[in-house]
Amino acid sequence: MALAVDFVKLGLYGDYDVGIIFSTDTDLEPALETLRELHDDPFPRGEVTAWQIRRNGSRLSIPGARIWCHWLSEADYLRVHDPTDYRQPR
Repeated sequence: MALAVDFVKLGLYGDYDVGIIFSTDTDLEPALETLRELHDDPFPRGEVTAWQIRRNGSRLSIPGARIWCHWLSEADYLRVHDPTDYRQPR
């Protein structure tokens, strides 16, 4: 929830030119829609990222809108992968 709120709020405040959501969680689609509806200029712009191995699978999108997607490869994933199990108490 905080990601969606910050994405919209910071975009409307002009705190970024391009905001990229690194998630395929469809609960974040309303954040993309809201930013597009409330901001007429080309910036800030919302973009998304998805794993290339799922290119035929899911990615965040809005029907009728062209949202740029940055496709990441398995090599990209391995470079940024965090193996920490955050469910375990520290």
